[in-house]
Amino acid sequence: MFKRFFSLIISLVFIHISNAQNKSLDYRFSVDTTGEKALLNVEISFTGTDSGFTTIKLPDAWASQQQLYKAVKQIQSITPQVRIDSTTDSTKKIIYHKPGQSITLRYQLQQDWKGELNYPKNYRAIIQKNYIHLTGYALFIKPVWEKEQAVSVHLDWSAMPASWTVGNSFHASGKNFTGKTTMGDLENSFYVAGDFRLYERKIKNKPVWVAIRGTDWKFKDTALVNAAEKIIYTERSFWNDFEEPYYFLSMIPFQGSGNYNGSALHQSFLMGMATEFTVDEQLYWLLAHEYLHRWIGIAILMKGDEQENSWFGEGFTDYYTHKLLNKTGIISLENYISRINGVIADYYLSPVRNNDISTLGKNFWMKREYQVIPYKKGFTYALLIDNLIQSKSNHTYSLDNVLFDLYEAVKNKKEITEALFLERIQHYSGYDLKPEHTRYIHNGETIPVPANILGNYTSYQKELGAFDMGFDVETSQKSLIITGVQQDSEAWKAGLRDGQKLKGWSVHYDNISVPSEITILDKENALKKISYVPLSRNKIRVPQFRLKP
Repeated sequence: MFKRFFSLIISLVFIHISNAQNKSLDYRFSVDTTGEKALLNVEISFTGTDSGFTTIKLPDAWASQQQLYKAVKQIQSITPQVRIDSTTDSTKKIIYHKPGQSITLRYQLQQDWKGELNYPKNYRAIIQKNYIHLTGYALFIKPVWEKEQAVSVHLDWSAMPASWTVGNSFHASGKNFTGKTTMGDLENSFYVAGDFRLYERKIKNKPVWVAIRGTDWKFKDTALVNAAEKIIYTERSFWNDFEEPYYFLSMIPFQGSGNYNGSALHQSFLMGMATEFTVDEQLYWLLAHEYLHRWIGIAILMKGDEQENSWFGEGFTDYYTHKLLNKTGIISLENYISRINGVIADYYLSPVRNNDISTLGKNFWMKREYQVIPYKKGFTYALLIDNLIQSKSNHTYSLDNVLFDLYEAVKNKKEITEALFLERIQHYSGYDLKPEHTRYIHNGETIPVPANILGNYTSYQKELGAFDMGFDVETSQKSLIITGVQQDSEAWKAGLRDGQKLKGWSVHYDNISVPSEITILDKENALKKISYVPLSRNKIRVPQFRLKP
């Protein structure tokens, strides 16, 4: 293969003037593919402060990923007589310069991880010789300005190779973009370039772009593009909100099997999944859930700690994802009830179900069970409230009305608080939910699932066991050594033991209908697959529902 050097230029201009005025900034990037590893060479130009020193911030953290600055290889000044000093904070440096001086810095980014591409590595910088994939959190070194600071943005990709596709949170296909954003949205943005296939759809004359890479998918590109268009139209119609001027989605292939992930950012949505998946109900759920965050969790943001309030941001989003997919016929009524049953079962079987709100918030990014429980808890709570409002109002109102009111409050720049949330529930139901809210959400008491919560559906009790891998998955994946196998677990019965070398895994999390496969090296250093159903030996009775005859 011939070695090649590709350059790409992104221009953004930020000038340091008063917060009442606009700022601008200029970045230039070049992709160097001549070495063993691809490099992203970045130049950033901006105007320094009148004080003679400006603080810049390096890539720091996003979601579960920390120390994103490890992808930064060097920072130097191109402008003469400008000094760069380190600080006690690894994510910040101080630039000393003449007052109001125009400054150009240069830095390099290099992928700082090895191995297969799977979640959450897609949250870090992906810099390959045939494509790049980065969030703003992993990409930008920038002056320390307020997130609300308005900025004029010019993106210039004119030096990109002709064969490379360009797409990001601000524009796609073209080589230049000029527009306005905020520092917060710039950081919460997303960028791809390289061997992506690019498609455009329009919803009421507003462009929606989809970028896809990889050739081993079991679906045609148009199936994903059509699914995205349908979901976005459905949700904009529900909120009667077609104001978003532009939207960008991307899909990259994960290696291995059983893996999929999606995350919403500014005017964009990044996706990754194993090529075994198709455009089915699971993908519709992923698209619908993440796009719905445009309203729940982003526009309607509950005041307080984000992780503590994820019962609302994630749980209510998940509830309305399923509700809208059923309402529009994307998933059948039978599958809708099946999904409700699954969520209730996961909630009741969760080992951290009764933790208080502070404990759940502090541990959100620590272990999977803490990340999953807000979805299940919030979904169950939303189901309870929706039923409460409908039954108390003789089906005149529903939880929809509460959310519509909260969205109007956002438009009027009113802060969304638990007090406002509870007041709107009481307004439509005539019922004061505050005592139950404290018990269920703050104290961690189990949310009840009344037999009549789904109206014309039969309620019954079912003895179920939780999804349980039977060993310490997180530690084992980090060390690549099997650790913490529980005796008498399904993993133990199948032959998994502490000390075995972990070589691969195929796991469908929270799905006990599909066996997990763990690949290890046996005593003869031969690859061996250990397959078992990841089911806990401890079972409890869980509320479930079925359609009446």
